Amino acid sequence: MDACQVTLDITCNFDVTVKYLELIAKYVSLMIILSRVDDRKAMLGLYTAVHELANGQCEPSFPRLGQMILDYEMPLRKLCEDFVPHNRILSSALLSLQKVYSRRNLPADQWRSHQLLSLTSKPADLSVPAYSDTTACEYLGLEVMERWIIIGFTLCHTSLNQPVAMELWSQALHTCWIMTLFRDEVIAVQHYLQTYFESIKGLNKRVTELRDSYIYAQQNSVIIHKDRRLFLRIALKELNLLFADQPGLLGPKALLALMALSMARDEISWLIRHFHHQDLAVPMSKEKKQRGLDEMIDRHLPELLFLTEQLRELIRRHGKVIQSYHIQFLGGFDATKLNHLMQNVSALPEDENAILSSLCNSLGELSRRKTNSDINCDTADLRDIRLDWFRVQASASSIARNSFILEEHQDMTHHLNTVMYHTRLVDDLDNLLEEVSDLSLCCFYAQFFQEQFTLCLEFPAQTRYIIAFPLICGHFMAATHELCPEERSSLGNIAVGMANAFLDEMGKEVKNIIFSVCDEQCVLADQLLPRHGARVWLNQVAQERKTKKSKAPPVQHVVPVPGQESYRRSREDLTTYDKLHMALTELCFSINYSNSVVVWEHMFCPKEFLVQQIENALGKVFVDMTMCNAENNYIVKPSELLVWIQTYMNTLQTLENYVQVDMSRVFNAVMLQQTQPTDSQGHKTITALYTTWYLDTLLRRVTAGHIVFSPLQKAFVAILDTGAQAVRPEDYANLTELRALAELIGPYGMKYLYETLTWNVASQIGELKVHPFHRLPGCPSSGVIFCLVSVYLYSTPSIRFSFLSYVCLSVYLPCLSLGSRCITLSASLKRSVVYLCRLAD
Repeated sequence: MDACQVTLDITCNFDVTVKYLELIAKYVSLMIILSRVDDRKAMLGLYTAVHELANGQCEPSFPRLGQMILDYEMPLRKLCEDFVPHNRILSSALLSLQKVYSRRNLPADQWRSHQLLSLTSKPADLSVPAYSDTTACEYLGLEVMERWIIIGFTLCHTSLNQPVAMELWSQALHTCWIMTLFRDEVIAVQHYLQTYFESIKGLNKRVTELRDSYIYAQQNSVIIHKDRRLFLRIALKELNLLFADQPGLLGPKALLALMALSMARDEISWLIRHFHHQDLAVPMSKEKKQRGLDEMIDRHLPELLFLTEQLRELIRRHGKVIQSYHIQFLGGFDATKLNHLMQNVSALPEDENAILSSLCNSLGELSRRKTNSDINCDTADLRDIRLDWFRVQASASSIARNSFILEEHQDMTHHLNTVMYHTRLVDDLDNLLEEVSDLSLCCFYAQFFQEQFTLCLEFPAQTRYIIAFPLICGHFMAATHELCPEERSSLGNIAVGMANAFLDEMGKEVKNIIFSVCDEQCVLADQLLPRHGARVWLNQVAQERKTKKSKAPPVQHVVPVPGQESYRRSREDLTTYDKLHMALTELCFSINYSNSVVVWEHMFCPKEFLVQQIENALGKVFVDMTMCNAENNYIVKPSELLVWIQTYMNTLQTLENYVQVDMSRVFNAVMLQQTQPTDSQGHKTITALYTTWYLDTLLRRVTAGHIVFSPLQKAFVAILDTGAQAVRPEDYANLTELRALAELIGPYGMKYLYETLTWNVASQIGELKVHPFHRLPGCPSSGVIFCLVSVYLYSTPSIRFSFLSYVCLSVYLPCLSLGSRCITLSASLKRSVVYLCRLAD
């Protein structure tokens, strides 16, 4: 290239210059990474030995590869020697970045003063296409240009004597102290270059400059980039609102959207690598390291991630608008202007003339077909136009071999670079979008990514943007390469696993919040229960009595009154319910933002994660509401449990106002499981708990003669006072409670309760039949009566008739043969049978 006197200028031969600088940057990065592999010599020797055993001869390239590894022990020293012949070409390419890089690397205050990325600064120009002489350079990543500048001027450091080169180099070193080599492989650039320049005599000035730049970057770059992120959040929000309202603006203003995405990607990448590698350059104390981390924490990063992803989605959704607009633009304005510029070019070489003529004909064909229906945006292929222009750039960059110099025809070269950008918007929009806004770097900083997700979940003001994290997991596959297909599986599993974990945590958090809201509502509903009706009046009477007895002012015991929570002195005083409602609204917005999240050919539905979390936890919550305690034989009354469950369900039903989910389906699934003895996870249900309680607690006291049935009260009542701690049967076995129980456990649950009770009563009757002479005299009459009445009430008419016959023949008649000892018991049984006969009538 040096022999051909190739001249590179990014504003003229954009494609060739970008490919050349990127090639050098990747080559140098590869050599530095190779020098950091500790076992490289052992690995090379082992490979050579295995190759010789397998093939019977030594690897032919082993001497050259071994010598290269030895030569690149100090990679920068050897690389600088190798690039001496390329200093002129490399320096010219780097110096051409001065205009573009200086315009991009500005503080946020100057971005605001220049109205950068603003569509509303000039309302009259909303429909005017965004245009620049260096259109293709506008969306180049700032991080990419900084890497080119630092690596390039390090290889040809003699060029730093020029003021422009020194200014570029200093600006690049002042904005960062961590430079990416490949993925998460980085170097502390000032420290690394300082070690190299210290080994060269006469470069003490460069060492001093590197030290000063490191100090400047540590003190100022954090604030500079923080201000930029603030500016980009506001600018992206404005762009998203305008493009969502008027998608037609994406046609003429697509360049602004790509610039915004590129800037946002640069700032996100800078924060990730500098936060993770905070103490890589200079060892720090624990306190200083923590202080540096605290300064770099950005609680608003999720918002920037979300706005970036939202703009990407808008461009994808309205891609047809962009493609249709630029197909017509290429066939109209671009073709006409290129023909006009071509007429002003004289003495074109034969090859360049043929290529440019073919290019003009291709654009002219678009012009002739732009109004026809046979132009299909999906099948448009304009790669031939870009390839033709690349050939012209490659041939016309050599001054020695070509009389056509691109720098002498800057108007045409600038326009052709813009035409190439327009062609990419037509047939290469997805790749262009990935080039400017790919965030696959987060895959290799998984810990940082997960920590930011956790911080976002704990910060209510940012929870509405939390959906950005699973959406960005879809970027991870962009880090793969076609030459390394085996990496797709590992990266794909990481992406799927992280997306699944994020969505699961989001659903769990919404579940926790909505259940907290339900608990608050249950407290309010509990205040309206009948047992709390006289509490306020009783408390007032008690306070009055204390006041009469004692002259000292009584201590006010505040009893919450239903409805009191609705009064507030100021709307600014947020209650717990207000905070929960705000958190629920923000999280539900995030879950409802996207119907599906696609990650490595896997489709996730955020709403289904939420439904699954609620469904899995709701049954356990209902069971816990029973407050079943086996030690003191306590369980909540069915009517109270019914009120609480209805409150829960009514509150959960309001979730449909925020997220498009079907809560009725969840209720049907959960409550149907509660009608069975065990649920789908094998846990006890409401039916099992209440059946066990009625058998072990109530029925046991009935058979002991402590409880009888009262026809007047239509309930079972206690006939013996067993203490204040005992359960009152009339609170659980009256008509109201049994109706509530039937509504709770449904027909299947009632059937299970009926069968269990019938089996227990029948077993007791069976014992009476087998041992009438031993057991009947000792059994209390009330217990026998309850057994008879219970069996009778839970039987069908035919079974009742058989049962009456069984009582008369098997129980009543044998008792008559007992004589005077069973006169009282026989009378009780007789009264029971007479009572059952009346019921049967």
